[in-house]
Amino acid sequence: MPRNDPIEVRAIISLNEQLARDIATQDERNHTTQNSIKNATWWAFGAVAAYAVVTTFMWCAMIEQNKLAEQSLKQSEIQWKAQNRPWVANGDIGFKQPPIFSSYPDNPVEARTQITFDIEIPIKNVGIAPAFHVGTGLMGTMTKEIASPPNIDTMMESACGFSSPIAKHAGDVLFPNSLETRKEWPENIMVPFIAIGEVRRVWLDICIVYGSSTDSQGPRHHTKIWMASWPINGPPVETRRTANPRVLYYSLPITQWSIVRTEAD
Repeated sequence: MPRNDPIEVRAIISLNEQLARDIATQDERNHTTQNSIKNATWWAFGAVAAYAVVTTFMWCAMIEQNKLAEQSLKQSEIQWKAQNRPWVANGDIGFKQPPIFSSYPDNPVEARTQITFDIEIPIKNVGIAPAFHVGTGLMGTMTKEIASPPNIDTMMESACGFSSPIAKHAGDVLFPNSLETRKEWPENIMVPFIAIGEVRRVWLDICIVYGSSTDSQGPRHHTKIWMASWPINGPPVETRRTANPRVLYYSLPITQWSIVRTEAD
């Protein structure tokens, strides 16, 4: 009798040697391609990163070049203005007469010794543009020591500050290569707490103020001159006196004057 048991079928696929080699070769190619793609991706990323770094350096260099160009332009502008503006210089400053010292014996010590000057200040515009609102100012003091007083720069600020508003409204015009002599005669400059016999040196701060054609607010340029007498090594000599008020006038053996410092702006 026939059997009703299920029939078991087994499929056996057999690859020949050539086909197996082809499949292995294809797998190897696929692996190589994937590695190549991966390596190319990393190389591309590295190139982008390197380009970003180079671009950053180029950007920084461009910014630095722009800064240098701006600085060069500003320097050229400053140089052009300096070459095309007035410059007022001074000549040999002289005294029409020796300084006059006066003493008030009846006054307290803080107002006892005073000094009066009569000075001529030659000035010349050595620039190529006219100088407007030209004026001069002077401050002075006396010291017991040979060294300069601590307020010598403050005195210069006062001299410039005093002359600037006057020159704004009543200053002269000084054309290029023009020469002019300014006269200053400050009277009774008082120095507190110094007696006539204690004066060892006299100090003068002279300020020349002026402006250019664009300075509508008045003078803004200054030529500053600090002068000093040579040390005084002799007693005062009385020259005259008055009775009412009682004032004694003296001369001191000042042999020479010298310029100790100058500035211009």
